[in-house]
Amino acid sequence: MLVLGTAVFGLQDPEGEKEKPQPQPQPQPDPKQEEKSPVKFYFKNGIFFESEDGTFKGQIGGRIQHDSMTQSADDDVETAAGDADQEQRFRRARLFIKGWIDERFEFKIEGDFVGGNSRFADVYLRLKDFPFSDTTFGHFKEPVGLEQQMSAGDLLMMERSLPNFLVPGRSAGLMVNGTFAEMFGTYAIGIFRDTDESGDSSDFTPGSGVAKDNHAVTARATYTFLFDPAGNMVLQAGFSYSDRSETEFNFDIDFGLDSDNLSTTSTSPLLADSVDILSFEALFMIESFLAIVEYVRMTVDEPAAGDTDFTAYSVTMSYIVTGERRPHIRERGTVGGVRPNHNAFGKDADGIGAIEVVVRIDFLDLDDNGLPLGANGEYQTIMVGVNWYANGNVKIMLNLGTFSFDNGTLDGDGEEAGVRVEFSF
Repeated sequence: MLVLGTAVFGLQDPEGEKEKPQPQPQPQPDPKQEEKSPVKFYFKNGIFFESEDGTFKGQIGGRIQHDSMTQSADDDVETAAGDADQEQRFRRARLFIKGWIDERFEFKIEGDFVGGNSRFADVYLRLKDFPFSDTTFGHFKEPVGLEQQMSAGDLLMMERSLPNFLVPGRSAGLMVNGTFAEMFGTYAIGIFRDTDESGDSSDFTPGSGVAKDNHAVTARATYTFLFDPAGNMVLQAGFSYSDRSETEFNFDIDFGLDSDNLSTTSTSPLLADSVDILSFEALFMIESFLAIVEYVRMTVDEPAAGDTDFTAYSVTMSYIVTGERRPHIRERGTVGGVRPNHNAFGKDADGIGAIEVVVRIDFLDLDDNGLPLGANGEYQTIMVGVNWYANGNVKIMLNLGTFSFDNGTLDGDGEEAGVRVEFSF
């Protein structure tokens, strides 16, 4: 007689013993899962990576800028200030790693290797929304001016304008910054100490000089009065202020292309009890047109000469003939770089890239009693430029210009031209 088992379906063995359970097949590991990395890498105009759960994100990037320049000047100027000749150089050679942890912590480590030596650029830790604004510790740009806040890869000309000789660059410090009025306004304020290129607080200065034991309080505020959500029109204005104490400073003035061949003004360190820097800025964009105006006033309290004032201004205008627009970065109160709508080459090449035409006039007035003869005077440059953005990584700049100056011992003028080839990622 056939009997139906109660535990499993089948025939009972002749001795009436229950059939032993058969071992269940074990799941085999998925080879694809074994090969899957906990970190995902991808390229989008740069190298990015993030953890599988998205709590850690990062970017590896860099920038190479190579310049070819030539200058000509009056014979008496070249005799006194140096021969104006051709020059080749790497302007920047930078690598950085940047990361975000839990969307609350941001860090960046960036070094520049121009000249065979390494030096700090941005090295900081940022706490997002702590407690009600972003808080940054480390070595980074002080919040002064509009053009100074722009990345070197986003500049309209090969070099920043003459007012930037009067404003500080990167220093070591603590800064809080944020937005107000639904992101129409920005603010930033920090406490800084000047450092040298390795981040030591020994010998560095605002602009091109040398500082010693200098502490500073620096602040910037901007407000966007007109803003079209489509990006068609932007009108922004702002101001900056920096109060710097017990400073030694000097000026080392090169012209529009920052050439080392022709340096018309160089001073030894000058002692000042304090330096106050006041800057005003305005930005206007409509479609592909951009205009930036900046004015800087530096007041130096010298023990011997008393208060001495230096001023500078610049007016820069650009137009992107291929129709692209520079993005307005509202949370920072500045503008970004150009990204072509149609790349000239690369995987998605389908056009000629982006072409931008730029005109700039700037002026620097050091004509006061606080500087020795040969270091004071007035300086002016007029520059025109054409920028070609082949894609999001390759940029070629052509700058042509004239310069003139009168520093008490020299009165002359000249011409200059330069080409920059840039690769960034």
